[in-house]
Order: sequence, then C-alpha cells, then structure tokens
Amino acid sequence: MINRVRQCLKHVQQMSMITTKQGDDYFKLRAYRSNLPQKK
Repeated sequence: MINRVRQCLKHVQQMSMITTKQGDDYFKLRAYRSNLPQKK
C-alpha cells in the first residue's frame, strides 16, 4: 500500500514537471488549433 502511494506521488511529480515545461507550448498549440477554421 505504501509503495503504491509513493508511486502515485512520483507520477504526480513527473506530471507537474511536464506541465511546467511543456504547458506553455501545449496551450499555444491549443489556442492555434482553436483559431483555425473548423472542418465539417
């Protein structure tokens, strides 16, 4: 049980690192995509 909690914490740390590093690029990409005309 303790190991599972530690794995969870480690995973959350990795996710937060990814968010801080690539968050800006990700949101820019989303904004760019949302500004494109939608194909129907």
